[in-house]
Amino acid sequence: MTVLVGCATVAGSTREIVQRIGERPGRPAALPARPLGSVGAVSGCEDFVLGSAVHGPASVA
Repeated sequence: MTVLVGCATVAGSTREIVQRIGERPGRPAALPARPLGSVGAVSGCEDFVLGSAVHGPASVA
């Protein structure tokens, strides 16, 4: 199973979190975490991990 790992982040902490999720042992093969704006086609991906920073009542994504 191939997992797309994407995030929207302001300071980088959200990216660090989704990278750690994707790197956990025993998990399906994850593509390297990358900004959601740079994600093109998602064909070939069977699952997704998406993270977004939340500042107060607003989200970044």
